[in-house]
Amino acid sequence: MCSLGNNPQIDYEPDHDQPWPRSLYFIKANSSVIGPGESIEIPDGIGVVQPEAEFCAVIGKRAKLIGDDVENYIFGYTMVNDVTAAGLSLMEVAHLGVPMVGGRKERFTFRPMARYKGMDTFAPIGPHIVPTWSHDDPLNDPITTRRDGVVVQEGSMADQRYNIWEVVKGIADWITLEPGDVVSCASIPQHPDWPLRHADLRGDDGQGSTIEVGSRRIGKLINPAVVVPAQGRDSMRESIAKAEATAYRQ
Repeated sequence: MCSLGNNPQIDYEPDHDQPWPRSLYFIKANSSVIGPGESIEIPDGIGVVQPEAEFCAVIGKRAKLIGDDVENYIFGYTMVNDVTAAGLSLMEVAHLGVPMVGGRKERFTFRPMARYKGMDTFAPIGPHIVPTWSHDDPLNDPITTRRDGVVVQEGSMADQRYNIWEVVKGIADWITLEPGDVVSCASIPQHPDWPLRHADLRGDDGQGSTIEVGSRRIGKLINPAVVVPAQGRDSMRESIAKAEATAYRQ
């Protein structure tokens, strides 16, 4: 489970008079999970693929409507790299009109995240789980992302709109969490000199890179990113390239 819009660098403008008192969230596929040292496989032609370093809670016991005693349900903390096919995401937008009574239509914009965030290998997790009793300060554990040794993100949970406990409680109010489930708290801030769309995991040569997501207490999660053949996947290379030229390179 991944939190969304928790990074204060991102404009958060819910379509309500007041923001909801909880983070938004989405689900990544189990098949996206890999461990330290395993390769992030980027299908050729999907455009920019960016890293997103996120602090995570690992659930220790069944959590549903848990009230304020949240830490009692958390076994420990780890890191996830919420790999995101930012270029492909530009193709995942649909403006829907749902029929209503009287012939009117409810209109809304839909941008599902299942493909561009949930592809195979797009959720490296690790390198360790630090038990809650052993982590001295989860809110202020400094987190850094490096692509090929260059810092592209740096921050901590203290920078986020909602802390780790508020995120877990907000999810457990609606969706039951089971032991072993991982709840991430959204991407930390990007480095001022490295907008995330420019921290492309395809590397400067387009063939791949090495990405390191690390925290002082949890350690360094290091994965190579490799570009692999599309192998029959729908090709949107030209459409993605045109969309990126408008969205990212002005």
